[in-house]
Amino acid sequence: MKKLVLLFCGIISCAVLFGQNPATTIVLANKNIELPCGTSCTSISAQVPHLKQTDDYVLTRPAYVPFAYTTPTGNELTATYVDDKFSSLISMPFSFCFYGNSYGSVVIGSNNIMTFDATNAGLANSWPLTTSGGSGTPVPIPYAGGTQGSSFSTYYPKASIMGPYYDIYPTNNASGQRKIEWRVEGTAPQRRFIASYNSVPLFSCTTLLNTTQMVIYESTGVVEVYVNDKPTCTTWNSGLSILGIQNFNQDKAVAAEGKNCTNWGGTAIDSCYRFIPSAGASRFINAELLINGTVVATSSPTDTSTAAPGVLNINFPNVCPTGDSTAYVFRVNYSSCPTGGANAVFVDTVYVKKSGVPTVTVSKTDANCTTNGTITVTATGSGAPFEYSIDGGITWQATNVFNNLLPGTYNVRARSIELQCASGAQQVVISLVNTLSMSVAKQDANCTGGSISITATGGATPYQYSINGGGSFQSTATFTGLAAGTYNVQVKDAAGCTANQQVVLGFSSNLTLSADEQTSVCFGGSYTPNFTSNGASFSWSPSSGVSNPNILNPVLSPQSTTTYTVTATLGSCSLQRTVVVAIYPGVTLNAGPDATIFSGDVYQMQASGSSGTYLWTPSTGLSSSNILNPTATPASTTNYTLRITNAQGCTGTDDMLLTVVPYCVKPMEAFSPNGDGINDLWLITNGNCLAKAKAEVFNRYGSKVFESNDYKNNWNGLYKGKPLPDGTYYYVINYQLINGRVVILKGSLTILR
Repeated sequence: MKKLVLLFCGIISCAVLFGQNPATTIVLANKNIELPCGTSCTSISAQVPHLKQTDDYVLTRPAYVPFAYTTPTGNELTATYVDDKFSSLISMPFSFCFYGNSYGSVVIGSNNIMTFDATNAGLANSWPLTTSGGSGTPVPIPYAGGTQGSSFSTYYPKASIMGPYYDIYPTNNASGQRKIEWRVEGTAPQRRFIASYNSVPLFSCTTLLNTTQMVIYESTGVVEVYVNDKPTCTTWNSGLSILGIQNFNQDKAVAAEGKNCTNWGGTAIDSCYRFIPSAGASRFINAELLINGTVVATSSPTDTSTAAPGVLNINFPNVCPTGDSTAYVFRVNYSSCPTGGANAVFVDTVYVKKSGVPTVTVSKTDANCTTNGTITVTATGSGAPFEYSIDGGITWQATNVFNNLLPGTYNVRARSIELQCASGAQQVVISLVNTLSMSVAKQDANCTGGSISITATGGATPYQYSINGGGSFQSTATFTGLAAGTYNVQVKDAAGCTANQQVVLGFSSNLTLSADEQTSVCFGGSYTPNFTSNGASFSWSPSSGVSNPNILNPVLSPQSTTTYTVTATLGSCSLQRTVVVAIYPGVTLNAGPDATIFSGDVYQMQASGSSGTYLWTPSTGLSSSNILNPTATPASTTNYTLRITNAQGCTGTDDMLLTVVPYCVKPMEAFSPNGDGINDLWLITNGNCLAKAKAEVFNRYGSKVFESNDYKNNWNGLYKGKPLPDGTYYYVINYQLINGRVVILKGSLTILR
């Protein structure tokens, strides 16, 4: 059933309405159980669908309780108002298990059929059910023959629900009654997809109208077919129809008995056909009984049995209610199909009432500071006279009035003296009526303590005040200098009435210290934190690398990555924060040795250093200013600076001096050592680029006429103190330049006086 009206919940009757998924209707053996007087326990039994895997199905016949065959908000399939036509593909909001597969969409045909085979969308919906297009031998399911998409071929779609399948004619609107619609109802994970055919004429017998419905249920794999009117047109298609289901491979099917391609039908059939997954392992988890949302019993394997295919018997053998009337929620849990979803959970309710128990009403008078209270018990029902108890049935008395009761909780019961049937206990609280009240203002403790201020009203003045539960009192209403903690505040008036309140003083420190900091510096660098605090004193740990460990923001200069902790103190309060100073490796570099080159020479820099980006300044004369070792050809002496920046942004610089001197190697080809002061000496340089020179001069016979291992431009043409004759001579000069280069020149020399 879809709706269960559950009556009565105890002494006062009440109606409770449950919406329930028809696919998992709980059939209770007795929904309203009465226990005779003296009987404490009963059994609660029910039948539920036995859901298993969907590789196969079993057919059951539950009560006929269809959903509405037509609704104002249903999705009308006007595309099927064409003879023998499938709808377009319809996406479902949930996946449905069917014959071992999971489907998220469906196609609905004009001939009372649903299929999960999406390839049928928009195709023709075949009408023949025989071997010869409407005549011949009937073709029952399962059947894999025929041509898909041909309306005249006997073709039963893959993964289909036939509800029932036969040739109907939605082209005819049956005077406006006809409607084919689909809709989704319920909430996850217990939604249902409903396909309804309302007053659809039969082909060739258009005065006969079909009203049927197919329903599939989320999480369960259950299929239902509801048949209201399903007349038979015996003059067409041999009057045949099929009520059943067929798998995707078209080699497995389950059909209703006597309805697998046979001639059957009528009006007001009003039947339900339920196909329940029945293969392999059970998806039943357990059944539970609950009272007010609390589980009080869970089924064990011995509590269940299978009475018939698709049906599971569940029995709770010893249910012992404590109250006079108890509502038990009967809850059944199944694992979901497809797996991985939320469990499918379904409920119904059973009421257990004890008979012969008197009905009890209670009135009371509360106590005050000077007078105790009373309880009056009134019992009605069979079994008079009654006796009464206020201690839960330990002691009884014949009178129904209990006087001189102190404030407290009493468990009131009544019972028949003859039948000895007692009511359940009702809790009655005798309160202390006290007009004295108070309000409390507090100041949470900080570094210098907290306070509690009490304001009393009502009662009889004067008041006395306590913060230790009445252990000691004072006449003033303010308590100061209090530590954090729990205080039992009490006010007592002149009549002895008290008012109590528990007050918790938290610790609300007024010391502030800003948040942790973290930074990175290059090796050799320093960092000054930026803390703010109202602390009175500070200390830093560790103290190494700290310029002053007793101030809030000292200069931090660690040699390696260090986590510093600063402690701020104010009175009894302290706070700590950390500063992490990460040290990046410094840059190492050497711009190379100073060097001397001759004007026009190319010098290869000899720098070394860390990886990173490079910058030489000035860039004058360099082949590149951003590589480690460019070549240099400056026109004049230049001091070059190399700057290296590593990946962390650390930098370093170094210089090298590149001295440029003119090239001075230029021996004279002739000189005139005649003493006139002009060209009297043989010069082999015209500048100062030499470290040393060895000069040798030979006559044309190869005899050496001059030699000097450190020639200083001072030969005057003499050989052994005498002038050499004018003529041509030959020299060999071995130059050692100031940059270390060696140059050897050979040539002729003319002496001409």
